Amino acid sequence: MSVVTPSVKTSFAADTSVSENELETIKKEYESVYIATIKKYENLLKAKYDQKYINEKDPDKKYLFDKSLTILKETLDSYSPGNVNSESEYQTAISKIRSNLTYAEAKYKDLSGVVADTSKLSSLVNDTSNFTASFAYKNASQSQRDAFDEAYANAEKILENSLRVSQEECDQAFHTLYNIYNKIEKAESERINNAKEALEAEIKEAGKVDKASYTEKSYLVFKKALVAAQTTANSTNSTKEQYQTSLDALKAAKDSLVKVDSEKDKELKALVVELRNSLVEHKIQAQALRYLLETKPKTIQSVKPKLEQLLKESDALVKETQQFLDEVENVQG
Repeated sequence: MSVVTPSVKTSFAADTSVSENELETIKKEYESVYIATIKKYENLLKAKYDQKYINEKDPDKKYLFDKSLTILKETLDSYSPGNVNSESEYQTAISKIRSNLTYAEAKYKDLSGVVADTSKLSSLVNDTSNFTASFAYKNASQSQRDAFDEAYANAEKILENSLRVSQEECDQAFHTLYNIYNKIEKAESERINNAKEALEAEIKEAGKVDKASYTEKSYLVFKKALVAAQTTANSTNSTKEQYQTSLDALKAAKDSLVKVDSEKDKELKALVVELRNSLVEHKIQAQALRYLLETKPKTIQSVKPKLEQLLKESDALVKETQQFLDEVENVQG
């Protein structure tokens, strides 16, 4: 890039052809110009931090403005108090300073950067201000929560310094916050859909339950849980936690259903009762026979074989009955 810029004077020659009054007058004019330009130079330096410079899209304009500030600074240094003494030097200094100041101000005016549009970012920050209290945020991984917190804090910082940030910085802050927010929301949406599908599947299975096969009391509890689950499944505002709670309640109610006894079940129960009573009787009988055989051998001498046979049969019946009852209990239990 070639830039034609004013030159800077670096050496001076003495001039004694004017009166002291004339010299004093030109000196005062120089000092006034120099001081005023110093202040303007400082303000132009600050301009590098405002939107006109930061958001300027043409790099050549930014380069020319930077170069104009460098030239102005060199001019001020070269024509600083102490470096000029004669009328011609003062006049040259005044001319050079004014010329280079005008040049720098013109380059500043050429800048066309505008204030960054923060409307989208501001709207997103407002929309996500309470996001950390949501189930989506709480159910997210720690790394996702950290990423959201960092993106949100950066977005707030950008908005606080909106007059000193570029459009690129503003857009980047928006996309970073939006992407992590959307990622967390999408993951929560998937969890909600999965929970809803699981509940709907359980409701479908629950619909196959035959009311007549269960006691009225247990069926009423089940039916209440089923209706509550259907209400949750049909609501568009249900959360993942509500879907899961309804699912657990429905499963528990289904598992707690008590079957109504069939005629066959009643007969089996009656038989079990009868066998238990018989088992007790046979055990008592076997105990009595053992007592006689062990303590009254002489008294029962004549019927000993018969008693031994009875004891054998009683032991066999006790064993057989106990096995049957154990099998029934295993089937029922």
